[in-house]
Amino acid sequence: MLTESEFNRNIVLLTDTNKITRQKALQNLCNDLKSSLTISGDEQTRPPANTIDSILKILSDQAEKNRDLSLTYLSMYIKQYCTDESNLDKILSLYIPALVQRLGMNDIIEPSEEIRLKSLTILFELCQMHSNGNKLALYLNEWIMILKRTILDPYPEVRKLSCELTSKLAQKCHEKFHMMSESLVKPLIETMKHQHAKVRLEAINALGNVVRYGNNKSVEESVVPLAQRFFDHTSSVRLAVVNVVGTWMLELRDRYSYFHMLLPLILTGYTDEIEEIRETTDSLWWDVGMIIELSMNYKNRSIIRFFIF
Repeated sequence: MLTESEFNRNIVLLTDTNKITRQKALQNLCNDLKSSLTISGDEQTRPPANTIDSILKILSDQAEKNRDLSLTYLSMYIKQYCTDESNLDKILSLYIPALVQRLGMNDIIEPSEEIRLKSLTILFELCQMHSNGNKLALYLNEWIMILKRTILDPYPEVRKLSCELTSKLAQKCHEKFHMMSESLVKPLIETMKHQHAKVRLEAINALGNVVRYGNNKSVEESVVPLAQRFFDHTSSVRLAVVNVVGTWMLELRDRYSYFHMLLPLILTGYTDEIEEIRETTDSLWWDVGMIIELSMNYKNRSIIRFFIF
């Protein structure tokens, strides 16, 4: 463990002009934090409040190794000390603006694929740990700025994680997400064409959640790209389309306005060569029919029964 004076000295050295000196200081701080994880709670000494500010400044360091070490420290710090949401709020208020500068500009400044992935992984963890959607929504503009860029990242793993984060954020911030959801639709539609099936799959799921918890008008923009995915050679991708369309028909706020667009899509699942997709389609179609039947008056029920059965 570092003494207080040693700790402060390493913090000061983070601003040294020599990148090797900065790297050694970061490594010392990481080792110190790692060693503190083995100490019982009563004996633990939390790093000073301004430590994270100093660590986050290294995200713009020219040396990739230093940027990586700063993220390593931040990740360990979050797991160790952000057990309550007040600490999470503090980290979010510092980390998100720093990440916007690296990943949320017109041109992504961070050149390293691994660093971009690691940065986004920490953001995903913060989103997952935070249970208060309204607190997360305070930074909704920043979240969207980052995701608009990373959903189209050249690195497939970053794209995939960005789609997963988009789904998680849409669910947690559903009360306010609709205000900015439309800006994510086009990037997701573009990513649905990616050469990696897992990326396409996550993009479809993310689009489903963006429309479901966001602006339902985006259905109109999404229908044709989703229909094209029924020709996807990967069955899991086609299954994702069926699930998304079925969920929209069951849960969108103004779903009946879009039934004329969604009905042909859900019915296409009946013609798929994979049994699981046909069975899923049948199950969703049954649920959709029951929802419609309950919403209709008695006079029209016979029409619905004939149409479904």
